[in-house]
Parts: sequence; C-alpha cells; structure tokens
Amino acid sequence: MRFIHSTPVRMDAKIIDGKKIAKDIQRELKAELDEWMKLGNRRPTLKAILVGENEASEIYVRNKMKAASKVGIASTTERYPSSITEQQLLEEVEALNTDGGVDGILVQVSIETFGKHAVVCGRSKNVGMPIAVLLHADGMGETSAMDATTTICHRYTPPDLLAMLTKTADIIIAAAGKQDMVKPGACVIDVGITRIMNPVTKVSKLVGDVDFEGVQKVAGYITPVPGGVGPVTVAMLMKNTLIAAKWSESNH
Repeated sequence: MRFIHSTPVRMDAKIIDGKKIAKDIQRELKAELDEWMKLGNRRPTLKAILVGENEASEIYVRNKMKAASKVGIASTTERYPSSITEQQLLEEVEALNTDGGVDGILVQVSIETFGKHAVVCGRSKNVGMPIAVLLHADGMGETSAMDATTTICHRYTPPDLLAMLTKTADIIIAAAGKQDMVKPGACVIDVGITRIMNPVTKVSKLVGDVDFEGVQKVAGYITPVPGGVGPVTVAMLMKNTLIAAKWSESNH
C-alpha cells in the first residue's frame, strides 16, 4: 500500500482592492447627495488650503478636487506662500471653520527638507536606500530636492540608538515592513506612500512602507500601494464633508 503525503500549499495574501471600495463609497455617496439636493438643501463645500509650491502637493489637492466634482461636492482652493507663519495659517483655518458655507477643510502643507535631519528606517534596495539617496541629494545640482542630513537605520540598529536617532529626527521614513515581522495570516494595512525613481531607467513609481512581495507570502490580507488606502481616504473625505454639511444644517 502506498501512502501519499501532501504538504499544505500556502496561498499569497488576498489583496484588499481600495479602488473598488472607494468606487462603492462614491456611488452610494453621490446617490445620497443627489437626494439631499432634491430636498432643497445647499450643496456641500470642501475648501483646500495649499501652502507653498510643490508639484506633489499640487497633484494631491487637484485629485481631491476632481473627486469632489465627481460626487457633486463644490470645492475651491486657497493658496498661500511657504513663508506663511503657523499662527497665520491657524487663523485662516479658524476663519474657514466658522464659515457656515464651508463643510470640509483640507490643509496641504509641503515639508521643506533642506537642513533637516531625516531618519530612514530600512535599507532595502527598493525603498529604503533610494529614499535615503533622494533625501540627501544636492537640491542645487542633482534633483529638485532635498538637502537633508540623512541617517539610515535597519534591523541591526540597537533599539536604544534607534530611539535616540528618531527622537532627534525632523523627518522619519518607516520603510522596514518585512516578512519576518508579520504573523502568518495577519491583515496588513500599508498607509505609507513614497515616490522613488529607478536610477537606471529614470522612471518613478509609488511604493508603500511594506515589503509587498515578501509580506504577501505570509499575510492573510494586504493593501497595495498605490490602490489601497489612498482611494478610500479620498472617498471618506467626501463622505465626511457631506456628513458635516448635514450636521451644520440640522444645527442652524
């Protein structure tokens, strides 16, 4: 008699499709907003505050405005120079917060990296090292950034030293989500987002903080970057704007 021994096959983690979830939220939200408008209520308004001149921030805000338009939310953007003080910015936010015609406020402030101390937790060739190179690159000659003083930490960095370095950091990049850090079957939600450039092809791409290929082999569920948390965040911003508008109307 022959005995056959089988080995369980480990399947990769199920990918949580943030784009699909976001589309479902947006579809329901548009229908809800249409009904709200039919009752004679005012259109909800989202106001964006954009500080400084940063291409990534411009794209970020523009995408939010497009998303607002798709579901029927009015939106406008107010621009301020990077020289604006924190107190002045807070006063602008307070003014919008007391404006009965504004239901949502999005503040987008670019982080100036020159002269800052940046700590990168992770040294992978796909994320950690490229980020470290970009952060310390010569903003005058190499790229449009970054001129930071960069420290790289990794799994062999003593915990006490890691704590000391991160406490002195102006910017912390966590790029150390590794396979051996994840319990089998865990649900991994990656909220990090960084644009890195391939030094050979000069083509950039978006990546998260988690080693997607490695962790996918261990986790039960995982969100990709892009297409994971990001789209859902945008959809929920719109949903919360409508919720705020309804609350405002019911309390006036």
